[in-house]
Amino acid sequence: MDIEGLYQGLRRIQARGELGNAYGGCGTVEEESNVLVDFFECIMEKYKDSMPLWAEAFIQIFDWQFQTFHEGAESYYSNFYGNSEYATIIRIADYLRENGYDEIGKPYVSAAVDCERYKYPKEKTHLLPDDWMNENEKTVWNFYVNILEKHADELTMKEVDVKLDGQVVQLKIRRAFHSRNPLTSRYYVNLMEAGHERGIRLCCRGREDAEMLTKKIREGKITDLTGYPAEWNQ
Repeated sequence: MDIEGLYQGLRRIQARGELGNAYGGCGTVEEESNVLVDFFECIMEKYKDSMPLWAEAFIQIFDWQFQTFHEGAESYYSNFYGNSEYATIIRIADYLRENGYDEIGKPYVSAAVDCERYKYPKEKTHLLPDDWMNENEKTVWNFYVNILEKHADELTMKEVDVKLDGQVVQLKIRRAFHSRNPLTSRYYVNLMEAGHERGIRLCCRGREDAEMLTKKIREGKITDLTGYPAEWNQ
């Protein structure tokens, strides 16, 4: 999955002043309608072994919104699918409060009840935030955009192996793109190292090779780049 492409789609939706949600899709352009779902899948795959709290917050708010629109908020708070336990909700609510997301955190935690799975107490149903969710799509959308943008460098970062000066070096890169030197007509893939302004360029056999390699790096389909001549791009 091309995470950089997802960010480009997200920013185009923002630039048009459009919104989206976990259930109904995003924006007015069909190719961008699943951007939140794609981010969800990307985060689940990237952090399948250990998920940071910000990523868990994104996943839980996505599930909360999806279930509320699809089946009603009671589904989420009764832990119908087994991934929204009371302890999880409280942990995410704490994160939201501590990181400036009170506008969404307060309604999120308002209906949390430590109850048996599938058995949300009837006397608490007046707390369920179905109406709030229907009236505050923009608030939830703004949360998605803010938290994704705040962690863009982390999400787009890839680990690759390159050979520099005869030594194999593992690098964490935040961006990959291809270019052509107009003086030599040679094609390169440029790798920008995370946390640095410096970059590395890989010499490719031609335009098609450079485009394909860039795509594979962005999608995480290739990490061993030692077969490409590499040099620091000063």
